Amino acid sequence: MLTKIPAALGCDAMLQSHAVWSSQDCSRELAKSTDAAETLYSSAAGEFARAQTHLAEVKIERHQYAEAVPLLESAIKAGDTRAMRVLAFVYTKKRKTKDRIHTAASLLRQAAKAGDCAAHHELGLVHQDGLGTVSAKPERAFELFRRSAGTGYRPAQKAIALAYWGGRGVRLDNEAAIFWYHRYAGRNVAPTN
Repeated sequence: MLTKIPAALGCDAMLQSHAVWSSQDCSRELAKSTDAAETLYSSAAGEFARAQTHLAEVKIERHQYAEAVPLLESAIKAGDTRAMRVLAFVYTKKRKTKDRIHTAASLLRQAAKAGDCAAHHELGLVHQDGLGTVSAKPERAFELFRRSAGTGYRPAQKAIALAYWGGRGVRLDNEAAIFWYHRYAGRNVAPTN
């Protein structure tokens, strides 16, 4: 007989242990976790910008964008670069308008200027294909990916590998692509050149 694993271990642990749980069971447990997170973040949000950002992320998961945006704006005023990235995500993916896309690019620039490596990567994605008023600049995208990858940010390492593999913003170089794929995969490799 299989027993249920405590909810605190999460659905991944439940699945890894081969326990038989329905998707409804997992959804209920995740909802409870989200409710608990919302309660904790709410209690800390008055004084801590990062708690406001995390609370906003919970609201976004629940599609409560009207409640999330003011929390993010408050955290941004306190200088939280994660809040800048999250609001940029909301403006480019969930509540897209021409003005909001322009604001999103500005927020990503501000976060990147503050040294946020994920913002460099996300701004690179904006420049890779263009978005709203930002025209496609693959060379600029590659430069931003390199800056982010230099800090060890794995999604940027993958973006560099893809750029080398496809010759986007940089000359096509399969050896460099393989090197960066290995870095992305967490393998320590030395460049061949």
